[in-house]
Amino acid sequence: MARPSKKSLIRVRRGHDDRWFHCFERQDGRLRVREVPRGKLGPSRDLTPDEFRTEFANADSLPLERVSELVNLPVHTFGIDEPGAWVLVVDRLQKREGLSPKKVIPVTPLRRLYEWLRLTPLGVRAAVARGFAERPSPLVELCQRSRTHFTSYQNDAGFQERGQDEPADDPRSSEARKLVARLQKLRHREVGVTDAGDYQLGFSLVDREIDPRRTTDAILETGESGRGSGTGGIDALLRSTDGGIPIIGEIKVKKDMDVFFGLVQALMYGVELATPNQFARLRKSYPEQFADLPDRPQFDVYLLLADHPSDPLHADIMASTQYLVKEMYKENTLSSLVRRIACLSVGSGPEDGLGLSAHFVFGK
Repeated sequence: MARPSKKSLIRVRRGHDDRWFHCFERQDGRLRVREVPRGKLGPSRDLTPDEFRTEFANADSLPLERVSELVNLPVHTFGIDEPGAWVLVVDRLQKREGLSPKKVIPVTPLRRLYEWLRLTPLGVRAAVARGFAERPSPLVELCQRSRTHFTSYQNDAGFQERGQDEPADDPRSSEARKLVARLQKLRHREVGVTDAGDYQLGFSLVDREIDPRRTTDAILETGESGRGSGTGGIDALLRSTDGGIPIIGEIKVKKDMDVFFGLVQALMYGVELATPNQFARLRKSYPEQFADLPDRPQFDVYLLLADHPSDPLHADIMASTQYLVKEMYKENTLSSLVRRIACLSVGSGPEDGLGLSAHFVFGK
């Protein structure tokens, strides 16, 4: 390929999975290239003209002026550190040629909070839990905004490549795996909960380790690869006996994070699952369990705690989380999305059961 224009997009053709690079000429004559899409920390490389011609011998070059005409966007104003903008540019270029653009996975405000919390120490999470307990409205608003943000996501593929009865890759602790194995034995049975007052908390297991965002050949809206979108996920996807709606079951064993983190994690997965498009996907993926899902997406959250620590810091987080959930349901908008939130203690129980009892339950 001849030397590109001072600013251009480079396309390496690979069928329907082309690679695109942003390229501009430096003052010293070297060419700086950076693949699209990349996150803000993605690498850029400086190549001599000869190195560039060798690596991109069979590539195509589009000057940015021509790109701007093709996609009807002011691409000359887009910085190289704006991956989302270049993802949009590439998407439009591919659509012009009738190619299937990569699916874009929304990144919700709740997921950003979750990603931050998972990197913070326990003491910081305790302070955040107390802060939300004092002012629950921001967390309720995060739930609503996140569900709205995720509504555009559509994917007709299943949530798993494996079958429901096949073992999942499980990165969790051995204690968590044992609890999932106990749940797995109860797949075709209804599981009851004691000490729940007037609430009907029975459920059955549908699947485990599913990520609502699982998408092949996708990118995150930040411009980063969506390759890991299907790893990990909801510990236990359950079906409520009372109403047949999905329950997000998050398991926390011993010091495997804390109950407040589990709450944020479950709410994050829930809002990514409770959209009209995702409910249609649930009906298709699990017709035996979710064929009769209601039209209005709604979900429950069950926090399943086993051998939960009783030290002062964990006890403080538990108290803050319980008060937070109670106060959240004073917001009239929450129950239309999250029907109820329950924190359940897992007992030793018989070999064929879980010995579940309710620590707290709020909602409808």
